[in-house]
Amino acid sequence: MSNRLLFSVISFTLLLHASLVMAIQPVATRINPVDGAEMVLVPAGEFMMGLSAEQLDTWRQQYPYHLKDDFSDEMPRHPVYLDAYWIYKYEVTVGQYKQFCRETGHALPKTMVGLTDRYPIENVTWEDARAYAEWVQAALPTEAEWEKAARGTDGRLFPWGNDWDPAKCRCQTRDETRITSPVGSYPADTSPYGAMDMAGNLREWCADWYAPDYYLQDYFSNRIPYNPAGPAKQVAGRYGRVLRGGNSRIVNGAEFRTTNRAQCDPNRWSPPEWNGWIAWFGFRCVVRAPMPGHDTLIQPPVELPPTVGKPRTEVRRALEALRLRVTETLDTRPEQPDDVVLTCKPVAGAKVELGSTVTLTINCVPPADAPPITRVNSIDGTRMLWIPPGPFLMGLSDKQAEGWLARNPRAGKSLFDPERPQRTVYLDGFWIYQNLVTVGQYRWFCEAMGLRMPDPPKWGWRDEDPMGNITYGDALSYARWMGGTLPTEAQWEKAARGGDGRLYPWGETWDPAKCQGSTKTFYDAGKPAPAGNHPQGASPYGVMDMAGNVMQLCLDWYAPDSYRYSGARDPQGPVTGQMGVMRGASWTLFEPMDFRATRRMPIVRDFGPTRNADISAWGFRVVVNSVQPPPPPGPAILPPFTEPLEGENELRVTNEGDCAVKLGVRSGTRGVDADIPPHTTVRLSVPAGICLPYIIYENKPYFLFPCTYLAIEKGFIEIMNVANQLDGSCTYGRRPDPMNPR
Repeated sequence: MSNRLLFSVISFTLLLHASLVMAIQPVATRINPVDGAEMVLVPAGEFMMGLSAEQLDTWRQQYPYHLKDDFSDEMPRHPVYLDAYWIYKYEVTVGQYKQFCRETGHALPKTMVGLTDRYPIENVTWEDARAYAEWVQAALPTEAEWEKAARGTDGRLFPWGNDWDPAKCRCQTRDETRITSPVGSYPADTSPYGAMDMAGNLREWCADWYAPDYYLQDYFSNRIPYNPAGPAKQVAGRYGRVLRGGNSRIVNGAEFRTTNRAQCDPNRWSPPEWNGWIAWFGFRCVVRAPMPGHDTLIQPPVELPPTVGKPRTEVRRALEALRLRVTETLDTRPEQPDDVVLTCKPVAGAKVELGSTVTLTINCVPPADAPPITRVNSIDGTRMLWIPPGPFLMGLSDKQAEGWLARNPRAGKSLFDPERPQRTVYLDGFWIYQNLVTVGQYRWFCEAMGLRMPDPPKWGWRDEDPMGNITYGDALSYARWMGGTLPTEAQWEKAARGGDGRLYPWGETWDPAKCQGSTKTFYDAGKPAPAGNHPQGASPYGVMDMAGNVMQLCLDWYAPDSYRYSGARDPQGPVTGQMGVMRGASWTLFEPMDFRATRRMPIVRDFGPTRNADISAWGFRVVVNSVQPPPPPGPAILPPFTEPLEGENELRVTNEGDCAVKLGVRSGTRGVDADIPPHTTVRLSVPAGICLPYIIYENKPYFLFPCTYLAIEKGFIEIMNVANQLDGSCTYGRRPDPMNPR
């Protein structure tokens, strides 16, 4: 099931349930004994975060001067799970902030003209707000916590509902200068949980760093985010901390939506060009754990179930269902049983709080005599290997780094900083190409797509050689056409070294005979070897050329300190960046340490239309992500791995939008396209085999994402909502035929 279809089902279920319960949601309250603030309870559970395409269309119909780009950072809407927490019913007041300053010596804001103790404190930086939250033994809310507290679980646009009404919150309705109101002055500006002034009065600081495309990472991650906390660090060095809600100096109703996101530098009173706008900023706090005076937990402790001797996947699923965080360490002794829990801390029967960490010890090293699980991608005929789910050691260990420095003292300790610290990372299972994509395969791709082959290197193109002289965009286009993508750094490294943290694909000892590299000086190997020409250098999973031949493009953005901040489960790298990342070594290198499995190299992703010899040693391979080994090839798989069929087939396309679109379908060098009127279903006769559907918009093709191709069989494949594809809400798939069940 595609992400969008999965999230559509989740969205419908959540909203149906929410429509029944939000109107009668009881409000639980308690007092923070430090500052006397009243808090309201937000129960644990899922909610839909962000703006839906339907809400955007409705809003723009009412206010057509708004551009779609104005809302792009709030999309797509996606489900999020949050543990229970308490949030301040009101924004922190002037009186509470004065008490904080008296007791801590913290400076008052520069100006508080006309503000009595019941007004919300304003003119505070993010650092001021964080210091106050620490003083009251609380925290600033994450974006997700703020949004759920403001809108509940039914996806409403404003705390009171879906219709903008300036009379319901503190805002500017005319040309007069509006100051804030005492907290709680607008009873209509109350959320389903009882939090007040979430739409108006002041914009409020959140804990998260801001990233404009942050929601996309959650949306395409194949799992529901659990207590998301935003990017791990400041993005691109130019985005600040998140601000939520509207304020009393704003007229535009769009600014008061519960999904609206803003940002500002956390360390300044205000940028010069803002003319003191930081006076609009306030904050409120959240409490996620017991604190002095709170002897009752939000949720009772849970009892750990038996774990030792049980399959790792089963145990992990059970613990995560209890909302516990799971980390894993490795026991690589071969006599231990594979992929079962050896120890668990805390032990079974212990009482632990929700969100606590449970550490499992398992053995994830595959037996040496285990046969590889293989499959052939029928599009380009490449053999793929299954990399099973589980943890592995990612990065360079202190012992390995010290060994290199002892042998190469001139290298400098900082050389290895981007590969440290070594840590345990858990990955879901995936398929990876056993060999690098070859010149012959890439040539076939270019001919099928009508593309020009890159200029050949000085030794010329040989079909059996790994493809080189390509950019990140070239490689990603090929991977998506094959139904996959480029490997993440974590996927590449696990496929290269297995689970035991070895330095090279074959072990800990350097052996130049096991890979294609130069011997005494740069480039003395002359050229790359045919793909897979060094089987003795295969990784524990049987993957070839992970140490030499050509360097390999990965999907991630590069950050030198990403290992210190990225997650421990299926890390995807930074949300954005300026450089891409390459893994492995190439035939141009000769130093043994350049061939280590942990080596990371930042690169410019694309050079535009030019190609040159500087990237002749750039290659790539493809991964196909999957939760488990797929079944044998069959007729009901989307995305498919079926052999092309003979004869003509039909594609049924439904345009449920209000405007005409043009859909194209391409198979190799053949293709058809057709105009599809609004609210119409048409049938296209298309070539058999692997087809690439795309929408033609302003004379440019936009391929349907995330599935980039379909296997057209005798019968129909139905694509729905093609008019909405550019809004990010296209869903498509096979409709079951009751007369011909599959």
